[in-house]
Amino acid sequence: MFGSVTMLSSVMVAMPAAASWRYFRDPASFPGDTPPAAGVWLGMVLVLAGLTLAGVLLGGLTIQSARYMQQRRYWNFSMVIAGLNCLLIPPGPIVGLATFLVLRRVTIQADYIRNQDTAAS
Repeated sequence: MFGSVTMLSSVMVAMPAAASWRYFRDPASFPGDTPPAAGVWLGMVLVLAGLTLAGVLLGGLTIQSARYMQQRRYWNFSMVIAGLNCLLIPPGPIVGLATFLVLRRVTIQADYIRNQDTAAS
């Protein structure tokens, strides 16, 4: 669920860029005295597009990590994604730390090792 929320919120980041596209196409409709230069608009669009892409990617990786956790596979992958989720303030540290605490349990690690051994044979 957290991965889906991450993806949705990152797509919402792109909405201001999409809304301001109108001012980029027609600078006369800008509500202020003078519109920003074209480079400023391009920079804003590129930064917001990068943030959107990063958020969608992290959301997808979080969903994949949840699938791997359900199968008790790729423990390291899930730990890395939990660390990356800690960057998403405010809910990320809660989800990431909870994931760290659960994955560090001896019984959970034993499940991962048992599944790794059965997959290898």
